[in-house]
Amino acid sequence: MRTYRYWKGKNHFLLKGWIMVGPDWYRCVISSLLIIVPNVITIIYACSYYLNEDDAGPLVILLFLSSLSLITLIKAATSDPGYIPKQIVPFVSQQSSALNEYIGCPKPILVPYNGSVIKLKFCQTCLIFKPPRCSHCSICDLCVEGFDHHCPWIGNCVGKRNYKDFMGFLSSVSALTVVSFSINLSHIVDTYDDSNLDTKTTPSIVIAVFCFLAMWLILGLFGFHLYLVMNNMTTNEKIKGLWDEMHLNPYFRGSLWKNIVYWIYKKRGIPQFYRRKILSPYHENINPNEFYRGVKITREYTEVSIENKPL
Repeated sequence: MRTYRYWKGKNHFLLKGWIMVGPDWYRCVISSLLIIVPNVITIIYACSYYLNEDDAGPLVILLFLSSLSLITLIKAATSDPGYIPKQIVPFVSQQSSALNEYIGCPKPILVPYNGSVIKLKFCQTCLIFKPPRCSHCSICDLCVEGFDHHCPWIGNCVGKRNYKDFMGFLSSVSALTVVSFSINLSHIVDTYDDSNLDTKTTPSIVIAVFCFLAMWLILGLFGFHLYLVMNNMTTNEKIKGLWDEMHLNPYFRGSLWKNIVYWIYKKRGIPQFYRRKILSPYHENINPNEFYRGVKITREYTEVSIENKPL
């Protein structure tokens, strides 16, 4: 995995920036294996049984849903969720933690919107005022627009620009789990009286049990996010209890159906950066005093010291 030296997040890049993954990218690999391995076993045993019976339907459906699940998983895991670039390098390096405390954290900006008051908070790590529904991800170490959560199954943040991909993954993998369970269960029932019961159906029994257990988790997760879409909320807002009373939610469009239609036609938004563009490095002779009035920075060897300069 390649990490750009001047990229101020914890992401990794492949193919000269064509592919960007999160710091815990290996979770996407594990999720892919959890999709591939059970369905390969299903194809070898259950689907081959129905192919011998001149029934290719289970195989076609399983291959379609498996491919769709993998495509949406990879797309969600390698997409930019809506990262907001950090500001001036001297103020975002690890050496500048004391400087951040010296500057202090500005008070939130209160913005009235649709009958409610929204706080635009200042991020001390990225040194920006976070837009509405934006939050800082401690794992990726970047602020994310429309932050929903950092998903442990895809190893990437879910936000404004990849939430639809994530929902596509949840819906397709939910259908895949139900179909895989049904095919294996049907295979067990159809071969119950065969003399080779143990060798033919044992793998199907194992996969059926696995799919049955996984089905409740996946369907529950899909149902939870469908509930969020219908109420125009994010996981982050739900966990924090920001809009426990629905009439106080300024993003509610008036009805559940209007929220769904709004989500369907909601634009992904433009990225805040171009992942394939090589950024110019910040040189040591940069004068940060040009950017922040009242703060003077002097360098002594490799350390940064601060002098108080009256406004």
